[in-house]
Amino acid sequence: MKLTYSLVSQLSGLSIETIRRHVKKMINDGWVKYNKKEGILFRASEDNMKKLADELNVKEVDLLSRFLTKIEKLKE
Repeated sequence: MKLTYSLVSQLSGLSIETIRRHVKKMINDGWVKYNKKEGILFRASEDNMKKLADELNVKEVDLLSRFLTKIEKLKE
């Protein structure tokens, strides 16, 4: 199964045009590539993986930590 604008639109609830604009930006930023035959494909470049590990992962860990703190407070 390929990842299409239509599928992402259905899964996210966003319009196809919104998905197209976001994918275009992600293509320009080097995160994904797109063609009609294969659909939307993640570009796992070394730079992108470093950004995921160094920037996005740090934010996720912080959000998870705050979430778990709130859960602990609810238990009290």
